[in-house]
Amino acid sequence: MTIDKAEILRVFAHDYLAQLLGIEIVDVDYGIARVRGIVTKQMLNALGKTHGAALFAIADFALAVASNSYGEPAVSTNVSINYLKSSTLGTVIEATATEENRSRKMGLYRIEICDDKAHKLALAHGEVYLLGK
Repeated sequence: MTIDKAEILRVFAHDYLAQLLGIEIVDVDYGIARVRGIVTKQMLNALGKTHGAALFAIADFALAVASNSYGEPAVSTNVSINYLKSSTLGTVIEATATEENRSRKMGLYRIEICDDKAHKLALAHGEVYLLGK
């Protein structure tokens, strides 16, 4: 079975937060997704660093794409994130969500958020509930 990347791109074209933040899908396969965005002025906190919410948003989008890659609707039930390193304006950020386990109703994912120099900025873990077809 081949993944329908065009259908995934069509579905996630309606993710308006990802659009607002300029986050795009770089690659997707069953249970894995890589997304990318560039830190803009609107994503900075009061200290001039990338806001944690912006990093969380890119991680959450990667999770959504990876967990929905089978064509079965999935929604996150729990996501935790650890911030490891700061970034600033203009930094290219990539998040890669990788499936660690998938059962009939649940999926577990690891999401690594890195900058364009491969420095790990954050590490997240997500759990999704599979809604069924």
